[in-house]
Amino acid sequence: MEQFSQVLQHIPEHRIIVCKECQYAVPPSQIKTHLTRHHPSMPAKARREVASVAQNSNDLAQVGEGVIYPEPSDAAVEGLPLYNDGLRCVSEDEVGRPCEYICRTIRGIQEHCRREHGWVNSQKRGGNSRAKDKHSVNRLWQEGQSCQRFFIVSTWKRYFQVMQQEHTPREVNPMVERGEAALDGRLEEIEEAKKRKEIEGNTNRYITNAWLDVTG
Repeated sequence: MEQFSQVLQHIPEHRIIVCKECQYAVPPSQIKTHLTRHHPSMPAKARREVASVAQNSNDLAQVGEGVIYPEPSDAAVEGLPLYNDGLRCVSEDEVGRPCEYICRTIRGIQEHCRREHGWVNSQKRGGNSRAKDKHSVNRLWQEGQSCQRFFIVSTWKRYFQVMQQEHTPREVNPMVERGEAALDGRLEEIEEAKKRKEIEGNTNRYITNAWLDVTG
C-alpha cells in the first residue's frame, strides 16, 4: 500500500513499525491515534486503511517484550536519532551476564544501579558541588555511549546500545534537545516514584502533563 510506505516503515527484524517523519516506532494499538494526532492532513479513510495494514502486519510485536533489539555491536538503526551521551551500566547479574541497561540521565542510571545492584553513592552531599565530578568515583556506569530508542511511550520506551559512533555534531534544534532531556528526566522521576509506590491512579495523566510541559 503506497500510503502506508509513504508514512510508515515496517522493520520485521525488530518487529516494529516506525513513523518516518516522527522518527520513532509506534505500538500497533496506537497507530491510528498517532496518525490522527500527528498526520491530520491525511484523509480519515486513508488513516484507517494505513492503521489496518499496520496492525495486521506479520512479525509485529504486540507488547513491549516482543520487540527484538539490536546487539550492542550492531550498527545504528537507520531512520532513528542517534545519541552519543548514553550512560551504560557495567554491572553483571548473578550468573555473570552483562546488565546492558543504558539511559541518558545521571538520575536514571543512579536509580537503576541503586535498585538493581545495591549501589551506594560514595560522593557525599553538600560542600563545593562545582568541584565535584558529576559522576561518582565509585560509579557502575560508563559514559559517552552511542545509543538509540525505538519508542517514546513510557511502557515501551527503552534505550539500547549500538556500535560506538564518532562523536560528530548532530544538527538538532536546541529547544527540541532541551525538551527531550526534560521529558526523559520527568519520566524517570515518575517511574522512580511508581516503584516507591508514591504514585497511585492513572500514570498516563502524569506522562501527558510532562510532554505538554515540554512542548507547550
